[in-house]
Amino acid sequence: MNEFISFLNKVSKLSDETNLDLERSIEKMDFDRQEKILESGKTCNHIYFLKKGLVRIFYLKDGKDITEHFATEKNLFGNIDSLVNRKKSELSIETLEKCEVYRLSHSNLENLYENHHDFEKVGRLLSLKAFLTIQERLFSIQFHTATQRYENLVNNHPEIIKRASLGNIASYLGITQVSLSRIRSKQSII
Repeated sequence: MNEFISFLNKVSKLSDETNLDLERSIEKMDFDRQEKILESGKTCNHIYFLKKGLVRIFYLKDGKDITEHFATEKNLFGNIDSLVNRKKSELSIETLEKCEVYRLSHSNLENLYENHHDFEKVGRLLSLKAFLTIQERLFSIQFHTATQRYENLVNNHPEIIKRASLGNIASYLGITQVSLSRIRSKQSII
């Protein structure tokens, strides 16, 4: 059983039949560093599972590159709005390192939902988890200081701090690189 299927079975146990259909539906892909998985203006046709590497999801605003999310190993990523609503993506997805990825197409995803009730449950649970993650991020942006957001990232996702560029981290936190440098220098003093 590959890592993607194991991940889904940890969310909720799937039947042997569902696992077999999943195995047939999943495609493994390798990407080089700084390769686009999805470009803004194109429709997202897959949901992805990151086996190895680091990915960032970003958009352009007033000519500035804004990181919305980082995906690390053993996590799902994609543009759900584009995938579900079959519309052009406003987001781009690029690799920050060489990546090994499993992907599941929109049509296979819908087929699995249609034919396997246990897979629908996994989808529901993953959707709720994603909703809670987005809610936490919005709360953090609205109510936490830049220092608190940085500390949260360090404490909960230290691998991102070690592997992503300062520019990408700063844009994710909603601050400038200069502000991030100040926060980091104060942290090293403490």
